[in-house]
Amino acid sequence: PHPMIYAALQEGLEHIGRIRTPRASTPPPVLGLAEMAAGEWETLSGDTSFQGLRIHLDGKFECEHGRLSGMITTVSAADRKISLKRKKRDNHEYIFELDEDGLRMVGQCTKSSASWVLTKATGPSTGT
Repeated sequence: PHPMIYAALQEGLEHIGRIRTPRASTPPPVLGLAEMAAGEWETLSGDTSFQGLRIHLDGKFECEHGRLSGMITTVSAADRKISLKRKKRDNHEYIFELDEDGLRMVGQCTKSSASWVLTKATGPSTGT
């Protein structure tokens, strides 16, 4: 018989499940930093600038009941560093480093020595 017949037969048998070919295990999906950071955060230490911080899956954030808002961007995926940049005309930027589990982050203002430690209160929010 022609080799194509064997190939077709094997494909057919695999299709109906009589022959199981080992499949490489699929690793769990790796979360992006925006997905890791998404959720509501509480201030553990530092001033009240980030009180009520909520980061959405689309990268938008707000805090202080919407009075402060902006976007997050990735500074370094390897170091889990993100930037929270306000929409206001000033150029204040806040660099935070997320813990590996995404439940805590430590940050500092690039224009001052102000620093914060935030802990995650809830999971992701879809944004508006």
